[in-house]
Amino acid sequence: MSFIATDKVATLLYLRDCPVRPIPTVRLATGRESAAPYRDPQALLEGFEYPLIVKPVAWGGGMGVCVAKTPDDLYSLVSLASGIGCTLAVQPYLGAETVDYRVFFVDGVPHTTLLRRPMRSAYVGNAAQGGQVSIVDLPEALAETAGYLSEKFPIPYFAVDFLHDGERFWLSEVEPDGGHGNYVQDATGLLQARFHAYAAAQEKFLAAR
Repeated sequence: MSFIATDKVATLLYLRDCPVRPIPTVRLATGRESAAPYRDPQALLEGFEYPLIVKPVAWGGGMGVCVAKTPDDLYSLVSLASGIGCTLAVQPYLGAETVDYRVFFVDGVPHTTLLRRPMRSAYVGNAAQGGQVSIVDLPEALAETAGYLSEKFPIPYFAVDFLHDGERFWLSEVEPDGGHGNYVQDATGLLQARFHAYAAAQEKFLAAR
């Protein structure tokens, strides 16, 4: 579960039949040879149009998310990532009005939903990146995926991120340890619920040994 949830491409492959369609994603491995001009990443991007979101395949917190507006931009990002061997995920850019819904699951049930909106022309709505975050009701379209996701991730706690482009939802990623601010805890009791679920799962595991 940890590997599947941490690697963004692995997550989307694992959830390829999710009722909310996973956002199309291509993995670009990087390294000494991947930045060479004769290794053209365009061959992997058939059906994709610029601009594109380019981000580390396994980082979190909205860090490293960039937009490539041209093939030259993409080549530059691949070249930069090659310096540290950082594998990249490439996805369609859904537009400046895109918002992010993070749904926290506790014991397989949606507990709290956050709406995260990018600020100052940013590309992500994470609070750590200056996004505007508010607690909202769970949209009906996302509620319909709850049973599917709970079955796929039979763990005490996890968070699922969905993008909304103004017309439809897209599944973005899953975090087995998805973070939230103190104000979320104060308003929802999410932190206590999370660790009560951990404790209950541990007791169940020990009892079954």
